[in-house]
Amino acid sequence: MSGDLSGGRGDPRNPPYPLRSAFRCAHHSPKSTTKLTHSLFHPAQQLGANASCISTTGCPPVTTTQPSSPYSNSCTISGKISSQFLSSLLMAAPLISESHPTTITISDELISAPYVLLTIGLMKKFGVDVDVQGDINGRPTFLVPAGSKYSPPEGNRILVEGDASSASYFLGGAAIAGCGEHDEGVTVVGCGSGSVQGDVAFANCLEKMGCDVTWTPDSITVRRDITTPLRGGDFDCGAIPDAAMTLAAIALYASGPTTIRNVGSWRVKETERMKAIVAETSKFGAKVEEFDDYCIITPPHMNGGVVADGVEVRKMCTSDNFRQTNYPTSMLRWRPTTTTEWQ
Repeated sequence: MSGDLSGGRGDPRNPPYPLRSAFRCAHHSPKSTTKLTHSLFHPAQQLGANASCISTTGCPPVTTTQPSSPYSNSCTISGKISSQFLSSLLMAAPLISESHPTTITISDELISAPYVLLTIGLMKKFGVDVDVQGDINGRPTFLVPAGSKYSPPEGNRILVEGDASSASYFLGGAAIAGCGEHDEGVTVVGCGSGSVQGDVAFANCLEKMGCDVTWTPDSITVRRDITTPLRGGDFDCGAIPDAAMTLAAIALYASGPTTIRNVGSWRVKETERMKAIVAETSKFGAKVEEFDDYCIITPPHMNGGVVADGVEVRKMCTSDNFRQTNYPTSMLRWRPTTTTEWQ
């Protein structure tokens, strides 16, 4: 079986991964073929997938045929590259767990655990319970019981929350701009203290930087008194790598250096995000120190506009555009190297 399973016209975002775990054939844009699909390909073979890469890179295109033997019941997978690979295997596991449980073990350590917990929570709403054994932030094992089967959610209805990663842009804007004594700040509705998304923890970073944060189960309000400096800080962003890019933009306005740690996964996204963050924040005059899995951003003096490049991915473009809040005559130049649908 074959087909184009890209998430949009050549879009290298999340949708192909769960589909690829269903052992079909994927064709993507040139950039997406460089993503480390072998990290998913090998565990799929362990589970019994009869699959092979057309190229020698371990990346798409991938072809599959009907397995010649029954599916296996266990595999190991790296958790250090992307949580998307694990999530896709978890979603596919009930399809091969009719007569025996399926066990997926992390071979090293799991990054971005909140995203995996989000997947597990949604699977539960569709009738599949995943047993997590061990430390979710270490080397856990995931067990999908025999006989697991997807079923419609209760009442055939499900609430889809607002995207917490996108909410970070508006909350970050409130942190940068500040407000007067009688102003209320910025409130985002659709995700809050009751959210299943890990990226809501971004608001905790803003609080440490000097903002007032108010939570309700489905909203977050951020305000910073204009007389309160926006402080730099040292942040472990391993659980919020997407929102961490917004933090990099906010760092330009802080009163001191900001360290963004545990974001090695930036390097294996649809663009090399670490290089992009370093390059674009440097254009605004910041001193940026780059390390293997973290960076330190020392803010610049505000002294005029710049031209920033939004490279390949809308999150980078939004972060670049976001940086221009207090930089007059700044311009964002869209420099695509993959075809992306903007909605």
